[in-house]
Amino acid sequence: MTHTSWYDGAGHVVAHQTGTSTPSCTWYDSAGRVTKTQTTGADGTVSTATTSYAVGGDPRVSAVTATVPGQPDQTTTTTTDLLGRTVRTVDGWGTTTSSSYDPDTGKPDTVTTTTGPDRRRGPVHDDHDLQLRHGRRHLPYRRVFAETGVKV
Repeated sequence: MTHTSWYDGAGHVVAHQTGTSTPSCTWYDSAGRVTKTQTTGADGTVSTATTSYAVGGDPRVSAVTATVPGQPDQTTTTTTDLLGRTVRTVDGWGTTTSSSYDPDTGKPDTVTTTTGPDRRRGPVHDDHDLQLRHGRRHLPYRRVFAETGVKV
């Protein structure tokens, strides 16, 4: 399988193609942050993810809106603290995940997820070595579906 990438003058990948598929494209702002990605599915539909920074004038808040033809747009809003750590995420279903950090170590301390109004759950992602404790099962925290009020 052949992988081909195209770069802009700043060295950012602006398009990537696998085999004979339609290239996926990426746009950046003047700060080098991704502002838009566009991917074409096998059926020819074009999906777009658009990222907004400093939402509502707050530099700690960003939002990613996914647009897929035939489906309602889904926006995920993320708030970070002054150290750049994620403290709150609200996904397109209204699921809210809030995180707090140990003031001495800076490591994640508590993660609480509540479902949105339609009671759907979204995935909880984190790169830290936490364990999600639910009942007697101890599951790796990465890419685990959390339930209402689960605390780490």
